[in-house]
Amino acid sequence: MSQELNNFFRSDPFGFAKANVLWPGDSEVIGLQPNTSTPVFKAHNSIGSGESLFQLYGKYRIWSADLERVGSKVVLSKRAGKVDPPRMAIYFLPWAQDQALRTTLRKTRDQAQRGTKTAIVQNPANPQALPPQDTNDPDIFFTAAVNGCMVVVEGTRQEPVVYHCNAMRTGGSPMDAALADKDAALAQNRIAQKVTWMTTRMGAMSTADPKNPKGLVQTPAPRKATIQTDYMILGGDGNVGAGAEEEWARIRSGIARITGIKRQSDKRIRIAKSLGTVFGHRNNGLWTFYYQKLVSYQIWRKKGTVFTKWEVDQNDLWYVADCREFWPNGAGHVV
Repeated sequence: MSQELNNFFRSDPFGFAKANVLWPGDSEVIGLQPNTSTPVFKAHNSIGSGESLFQLYGKYRIWSADLERVGSKVVLSKRAGKVDPPRMAIYFLPWAQDQALRTTLRKTRDQAQRGTKTAIVQNPANPQALPPQDTNDPDIFFTAAVNGCMVVVEGTRQEPVVYHCNAMRTGGSPMDAALADKDAALAQNRIAQKVTWMTTRMGAMSTADPKNPKGLVQTPAPRKATIQTDYMILGGDGNVGAGAEEEWARIRSGIARITGIKRQSDKRIRIAKSLGTVFGHRNNGLWTFYYQKLVSYQIWRKKGTVFTKWEVDQNDLWYVADCREFWPNGAGHVV
């Protein structure tokens, strides 16, 4: 466990994320059925077409987490349940195929806000946390890694509501369009179809089942989202997707700069895959949300003469291609 690394991240999450690849993992929820609650999720059948909005129950919003350096990534080791020092408390939201999952970043272990509901077990204090942390009231949020999903934030700066929306079976694969078909317009059209599908359903669900703030002081902010075109590049397995050539050239130059490679060709530095990380941070009582655009790459070289084949020299290397705020004041998409 890494108290020092946890403290380093919590002291300046945005600064940390600009220089370090944050890896929250996949965390898919399997087997959710429309209008059927589970021990972890309450189902709201919100729009009359058999689809549901799934909301995390209060006691499952807070997770126990620890940051660890693994290769070129900083991995978020996490589990639901009790937060024992030196692990840090976070809000965490997983994902589910073709579903919208929701959580509210509210101090759910405050019995004054729970009324007659059963009290939630308190987490022990962590005196080693710097800045100080109330392990029952996290100041950090993560959602599962994103590679096509849309993450939406709405509500107030003090108690934002976060949605992780997926539309895997809608509109076809943008990656296939960009890589196999070499059709940049088709790839963007498929992304737009997915975003429209998710936005329409998420908006209807939010209106039908609003999550109103409970605190006395609230600062409203517009609903915004981060989508696939923000946090990932269409490319993988050594190939760059149509429409992403210019961006990949810029990213490749950045990788060459930090690795000291002088020959910057696509044969020397190859894209393996791309995805995103979404996280939030509360400072002085106000939440802000960010995304990282992440690229996994390989370094290849010829180990003999110029006539020998190219071979992988280094694998599973990661690079932060971009990191920026998307809510409330960043360049998020209004949905």
